[in-house]
Amino acid sequence: MATPSLTGWTWLRVPYARVENGLVVSPGVGERYSPRADSANLLSALLRVRNDADALSFVQQWGLLGLAGALPSTSSLARGFESVLGLTWILRGEAPLDVNADVLGAEVAAWYERPSLTREPAQMILAFAEDMRAVSEVLRILGELKEDPYAANYDAEQWMSGLPDDCHRALTEASLEVHNTVTKLGSTVSCDAEYVLRTFIKTARFQFSDRSQRGIWVRLDRETGHVGLEFDGLFRFIEYILLSDNAPSPTRCEDPQCRQRFFSIRSTRRYCPPPPGRKRSLCEQRHGREKRRAKARVRN
Repeated sequence: MATPSLTGWTWLRVPYARVENGLVVSPGVGERYSPRADSANLLSALLRVRNDADALSFVQQWGLLGLAGALPSTSSLARGFESVLGLTWILRGEAPLDVNADVLGAEVAAWYERPSLTREPAQMILAFAEDMRAVSEVLRILGELKEDPYAANYDAEQWMSGLPDDCHRALTEASLEVHNTVTKLGSTVSCDAEYVLRTFIKTARFQFSDRSQRGIWVRLDRETGHVGLEFDGLFRFIEYILLSDNAPSPTRCEDPQCRQRFFSIRSTRRYCPPPPGRKRSLCEQRHGREKRRAKARVRN
C-alpha cells in the first residue's frame, strides 16, 4: 500500500475569532487550507504562543486546535459533575470555598453544552503550546547530539534541571522518573541525557498512539484509491508531525533581539519566518538595520 498522504487533509482558519471569558471563540466562518503545505510556519507560530493574545493570533491565522472537540461527550456529564464536586470539597481545606451542588451542576452542564467545535479555552491552547515547545526542544537537542555531543548534553541537563515539578507532567513523567532514579543511586552512576530525552519522546508517542485517542484514520480517494490521513483536530496533526519518524527540529533565530526557536523547510534559513502577507522576515530586517548602523558607527 502506498504511504499515506497528508496533502488532502484541510483545516479551517478563522480570522474573525475573538476571546470571550477565557474562551477563544470562532464565528463559524473561515477559509479552508492545507496545514501540510505550510507546516513549518504553523509549527513556528505555535512555539510563539505564550499568552491569551498569542493564542488568539494563532487561531486567527491557523484555526482552533480542536482540543475541546476531543473532550468527553455529554454521556460523561454525571462523572464530570462527581469529579468537580469531589475536587471542590477537597479544596475546601485549603481555601474558604462555598460549595453549592446546584451551582456546580449548572457549571458542569454549561461546559458540556458548549459547542466545542467553535470555541476553545485559551488556557488549553497555552498548555498545548507549552508541551509542544518541550517536544521541539528535545528534538533539537537530540539532533544536536550528532554534531556537538558536549553542547547537547549540557543543554539536556539544563533543560531537565529547569523543569518545574508540575510542568509537562503528562509528557515528562517517565523521563523524570528515570533521571531521578539514576541521580539517587549516587555520583558513581552518571545520568545518560540522551536516554532520558529519548524516553521523553517514547512517552509522548505512546500517549499519541494510545487506542483511546482514535483521532486519526485512513481515507481512500473514491476515484484514485490514493491513501490519505484524516485528523480530528489540528492539535493531532501537529503531534503527528512532531512525533513521527524524521520529525523536524527547530533552529534558533540569529537576530540577537529575538533568538526564538522556529521551524524551516530550508536549512539555510537563519531568521524567523515572515508574518502573513510579508515576504521578508521582520527579524532579518531588524538585524540587517542593526548591522548597517554598527558599520556606520565604525566608519565614523
